[in-house]
Amino acid sequence: MGGGNWNNDFYEERERVRKETNAPVFTHDVDVRAGRATALHELLDPSKFRNGMREARDSAEHPNSRPVIVGLDVTGSMRQVPHIVQKNLGKLMTTVLTGGYLPDPQICFAAIGDSHTDNVPLQVGQFESGLQMEDDLTRVYIEGNGGGTGEEGYEMLLYFATRHTATDAWEKRKQKGYLFLTGDEFAYPEATPEIIHRIFGGERPSKGVPLQQLVKDAQERYHVFFIIPSGTMHASEAGLYNFWNELLGDGHVLRLQDPSQICDLIALTIGLTEGTAKAGAIEGLSPAIKEAIDPVLGATKSKVADAKKSGSKTARL
Repeated sequence: MGGGNWNNDFYEERERVRKETNAPVFTHDVDVRAGRATALHELLDPSKFRNGMREARDSAEHPNSRPVIVGLDVTGSMRQVPHIVQKNLGKLMTTVLTGGYLPDPQICFAAIGDSHTDNVPLQVGQFESGLQMEDDLTRVYIEGNGGGTGEEGYEMLLYFATRHTATDAWEKRKQKGYLFLTGDEFAYPEATPEIIHRIFGGERPSKGVPLQQLVKDAQERYHVFFIIPSGTMHASEAGLYNFWNELLGDGHVLRLQDPSQICDLIALTIGLTEGTAKAGAIEGLSPAIKEAIDPVLGATKSKVADAKKSGSKTARL
């Protein structure tokens, strides 16, 4: 997938009409709660992927495609944050393109639930370059539950990224994509065969896949980041930051005080990692973004210092 082009004017017109008519953003969620639709939209159902995969491919319009996966925790502990984040994610493509951070981004939105207890633990859209990505957001069901154990199904999004995506960026050019998880809890220790089968359908591995292995596999093909937004139930919980920092490494866990600024954070993180962010990109940003991006800046400076010592011309995370 990934055809079409992003048109910010069309997106803003959608937003204007929504505001004037007081129309909901999560239209499918409204339909589910009114009894007009089943919880899992068929277009976001991992068991119905074509050939079992989501693909980010090159095209005449986008010859240098790069995949960007954005996973949003939609469990109860996130409170109203999913709604705040979702209302702003639609402009992510505009932010990435305006900043010149990636020439041909293809964005895939996903919703993460509790893989052990929720009815709809994982919802995944297509990799898209046009307004279709915003359509996928409107199809998300905000189940708002969770198991109450302090863990959510982040491992299943990692499993998806490592076992159910195919990208020309990696296959043709060995270029990594980007994977952002947004949440406020720990991850389950493994992707179990039973849950893999329940979510993805036919396959049932003989044994589970440990979380550490999933992270290792994901980081081979994606730059992986975990965003902890304020306003959730567990954002300030002791050990949460350290848990993810130990898993992903320094510079890959970001605390965001203002969830509405998630587009700026994701776009700038990509720009800094790619080395495409301009020298003055940080200037004029809000204190919330400056604070959130600080770990990425620190890791970038460390990489640049190492590159200078080794004589390398570029430095990327």
